[in-house]
This record gives sequence, C-alpha cells and structure tokens, in this order.
Amino acid sequence: MYKSGDSVELRASFYDDNNVLSDPTSVTVTIYNRSSRAQLATGSATKVSTGVYRYYYTLPSDTSGAIVYEFVGTLDGRPTVARELIIIEWV
Repeated sequence: MYKSGDSVELRASFYDDNNVLSDPTSVTVTIYNRSSRAQLATGSATKVSTGVYRYYYTLPSDTSGAIVYEFVGTLDGRPTVARELIIIEWV
C-alpha cells in the first residue's frame, strides 16, 4: 500500500512469444482513476534494460483508494499491455 503524495517508480516487463524479454516500440504509460476510469496522467516510459521500462509518478495527495497504471507498446506488430493496480492510503 502506498501513501497519498508518495513518489513511485512504476515498472513493466514485456516478453515475446518465446517468453524472452523484448523491446516494444513507442511505450507509453497511462494512469487511471480506478472507480471512474478517468485518465490522471500520461507519458512516455523510460527503458531500463531490454524489455524493462519505468515511469516516475507522484500519487495524488488528495486521493485514497485505487488507481490503475498501464504500459502500452507494439511488439511483433501487435499491441501489448501491462497493467497493474496501486492501492493508495490517505494519511
């Protein structure tokens, strides 16, 4: 669980059909409010190593509950998505 206002490093890993880490093209990140599915932020991910990407984000200071982040790119001509849930605690 994270606290509202925390800065977090979001990460995603992408694998090809042979389960080998691979680099998709144009990796973007979108962060959603889980309850309303409204977009809270978007941006470009930074490559850490082959197939591994990150994005730094500061959690809203006035929010509790859950948000969802997704990394999207194209791998072998097909869209690929990595999506995770973050629980935020207001303190």
